[in-house]
Amino acid sequence: MKKYVLFFCVMVLASGCVTTVSKNFTVVVDPPDAKIKVVASKDDVQEYQSPANVSVPVPNDRVLEARAMVEITKDSYKPKRIPVRTIQEGETVNVTLERISHYQLTLRLLSPVKAEEFAFRDKTITLSSTATDQGFNMSLSNVGAVPIKILWNQAELRDLNGRQHRLMHSGIRYQDRNNPAPAQTLAPGGSVQQAVLRTDAVVYSQEWKMYELQPIFPLEGGNVEALKGKVFYIFIPIEVDRQIIPYSFKVEIVDAVKG
Repeated sequence: MKKYVLFFCVMVLASGCVTTVSKNFTVVVDPPDAKIKVVASKDDVQEYQSPANVSVPVPNDRVLEARAMVEITKDSYKPKRIPVRTIQEGETVNVTLERISHYQLTLRLLSPVKAEEFAFRDKTITLSSTATDQGFNMSLSNVGAVPIKILWNQAELRDLNGRQHRLMHSGIRYQDRNNPAPAQTLAPGGSVQQAVLRTDAVVYSQEWKMYELQPIFPLEGGNVEALKGKVFYIFIPIEVDRQIIPYSFKVEIVDAVKG
């Protein structure tokens, strides 16, 4: 009997000890049209615009209190999270978001043939590509008389500094990016249009619980002009009749413009 009484008392204490205290503060954001979200719990989410006069119930339980967050987001800017427990009652919190430098690249092919754009054709394939900061928008067609296989597991990018990176296409799930990549088969006359990314540029954010794409060519000090004239290589092997053609493309960045 004593055990049951003790269990009942513990349950009552556990359910009754968690109370909330209202915390009031102001959030001022630059740029002012950023979205401000205050997450007190999964069932209590409030949205504001800057300047935001926030009143949020904060649990007196340390574990629950640590989950209360101010989340500030805007397209083309790096998001920011601030634990509510770090904000003082009545405080004015000034937040400046860091702009993400997106850019568009103009490319030309230097080898195996020269072309004023990243475009190639032979008796087996045609390939063309444009590029942004997050990857390549690539189109590849089979112009031969037999099926071909794109051997993505061996495809690589050698970057501006000569470092090698595995490549993946947009048909591969982000969570599978480090697994062996299956070959893509194209029938005669078949084609694919897809984004091509560096596998190591796809990063899972523990903070935001989502995948993020890092720049395929990171900017030095945010200077997009520094990319002009740089050279990189893309290697995409193609299997035809059990023979592998090791296509290696030397590409120059002709121009780089912030988007």
